[in-house]
Amino acid sequence: MLQGNLFDVFNPDVVAVKIKKAFVPDAPASPKKKIDFSHASKITVVPNLSIYPSKIVQYNTYEGLYKTPLNTENLKQNNPDGTLSHKASVRIKVAISWLTHLAKWCDVQDLKLKKKFRFKINFITLTLPSPQVKSIILPCGFVVPSYKYKDCWPAVNIGFGKVSFFMSDKEIKSNFLDQFLTEIRKKYQVKHYVWRAEAQSNGNIHFHITLNKFIYCQELRTLWNRILDKSDFIQRYHDKFSKLDFENYCLIADPGHNKAYKKLQKSYEYGIKTNWNNPNTTDVHSVKNIRNIEAYLSEYFSKKDTSRRLIEGYLWRLSESLSKLKHAHVLIDTGLSAELNYFQTVFKDNFRFYKYASILYQNMQCLFETIRESRIVKAFEAYKNKILGLNPIPI
Repeated sequence: MLQGNLFDVFNPDVVAVKIKKAFVPDAPASPKKKIDFSHASKITVVPNLSIYPSKIVQYNTYEGLYKTPLNTENLKQNNPDGTLSHKASVRIKVAISWLTHLAKWCDVQDLKLKKKFRFKINFITLTLPSPQVKSIILPCGFVVPSYKYKDCWPAVNIGFGKVSFFMSDKEIKSNFLDQFLTEIRKKYQVKHYVWRAEAQSNGNIHFHITLNKFIYCQELRTLWNRILDKSDFIQRYHDKFSKLDFENYCLIADPGHNKAYKKLQKSYEYGIKTNWNNPNTTDVHSVKNIRNIEAYLSEYFSKKDTSRRLIEGYLWRLSESLSKLKHAHVLIDTGLSAELNYFQTVFKDNFRFYKYASILYQNMQCLFETIRESRIVKAFEAYKNKILGLNPIPI
């Protein structure tokens, strides 16, 4: 799969020459980092294959070649500092790839519309009904008004100004989000999920959660609001809106005058009906019409927005099942090489060649349909069944 003759990976003499050309430094190396190529013929080339739900990566490793120490600066990126590292983005994309692979299409009955629709992935957003940020005070002593918060976050993120909260991000995650996840695991048997925390323009933390179980939006709202009611978020929402008439409600709910009149009227009537104790704190996004669900969710969950405030503590987490799933790994022999060459012919438009690896972007089902007895698919299924503790299922 690497550019050139694929079977060169099995010829140590050819590879030794390529390694020497690739690793000879432009400038003289220090004594400690000097690489001795006199034993290049002793270097063992090991062709590897990493198999993911929607891609196959072929690369070589070299036994006997000098390895540089791990970069400690990269390891520091694992500490939560309010920004999403490249390593974290890659890990999230792998988890979402597994989530979309494990999720199966099914028919779900819509109780409100009284009709069935196709479902595979739930994409949920959890928000707070009232402000989380109590105040922002600049070094000069000026108190920033709430409508100016969105302009202050870049400065606040670098320490220019002091923010006080009604409740911190860590407290919200430990007291509210953890309970929400525990309850949906028990009540709805949710096994696979990914969550990501972000800040809104007003400074409130909110959570995006994707999972493979259908849960009615009204049930989600009731559950999340019941959990929020342990604090004063619901009570402050009630105190703010219960005293407003419709005209003043519109000025607060739609300051930009972008919402339809009927929608605002419906929301106001619902607030009166529920005594302003059941705010709309949840949103369920529809992904059934998105052609590539995996790509859409991966991009959404790994995006970075420097215009918002930094989140305290962890930015994302995976379910226990997804945290265990990474990729199947096999060593390439002549038989697998022939299979890879065949896939390269069939899916030539889906191959991408890079300096140190080549990647076939294709899901396992397509590969199985191409070669019924594919060793690559069998290795992938064996890995999945082992990690998830499933009984081997004939492919």
